[in-house]
Amino acid sequence: MNRKTSTTRLRWQGLGFIVGLVCSLSPIASLRAADATTSPPNNRIPESISQLLPQPNDEAGFRPLFGSSASNGWAQCGPGYFTLTNGVATSHGGMGLWWYTNRTFTNFVVRGEWRFENRESDSGVFVRFPDPGQDPWNAIKLGHELELGDDPAGKDPTWHTGTLYPFQPPTHVPTKPVGEWNSYEFAAIGHTYVVRINGETVTVWTDPKQRSTVGHIGLQNYHEGKGTQHRRLRIKELP
Repeated sequence: MNRKTSTTRLRWQGLGFIVGLVCSLSPIASLRAADATTSPPNNRIPESISQLLPQPNDEAGFRPLFGSSASNGWAQCGPGYFTLTNGVATSHGGMGLWWYTNRTFTNFVVRGEWRFENRESDSGVFVRFPDPGQDPWNAIKLGHELELGDDPAGKDPTWHTGTLYPFQPPTHVPTKPVGEWNSYEFAAIGHTYVVRINGETVTVWTDPKQRSTVGHIGLQNYHEGKGTQHRRLRIKELP
C-alpha cells in the first residue's frame, strides 16, 4: 500500500468515526429539538406537589417491584441483561432496558438504591413509557429518564446523576464514592417530576410538551465496563 492510499483510507476511517458518532447521538439531539431546550437547574418543589410527597423516611404504602427472579414480572428489551441475586439486580452489557411488565402506573413515587462498578458506570430509571417492543430507545423517546451516571470529562451537566435526561441537569450531585450504595426518589405527579438523591432534592421539572402520564417502569443496562447494581426498588401510587 502506498502512502497516498494509506492517508486516504485513514481520512475515510476518521470520517466514518465522526459520522457514526453523530448518528449515535442523533436520537438525543432530535429529542431535545422536538421537546425543549435544556432547562436551567431547579430544585424548588411547588406547594401543590410537596403536599402529595411522602416524607423521606415514610415507607407507608410502598411495595416492592423486584420478583423472585429477573424474569418474574420483568423482561429485557435490547442488548444485555440483568441478573437478580438476593434482591440485588446487576446489569450486564447493553445498551438495553429491563422493564416491569406486570402493569403501568400514573402518579407515583418510586424509590431505590444503586451503586456503580466504576466512575464510567451508567444507568437510568425510566418511567411512563409504553411497551417498548424490542427497541430500548422507545423508553427514551416516549417516557422520561432519571439519569444515574457521571461525566468524568465534565463536558455535559445533563450526564450527571439526578438529571431529568436530557432536559434538565441537577442543582447539585450529592452522591457517595464509587462502590457505595446511594438512594434515589423519583416522583411523577401530573407533568411534574421531582428527584431526590440521598435525601436531597436536586431536580424539579415540568414537561412543557406534556408527554404521557401513564406507562411502565424500567432500568437501563449499559455497555460492559459501565455496570450498575440496583436494590430495594419500590413504588407508592399517588392520587
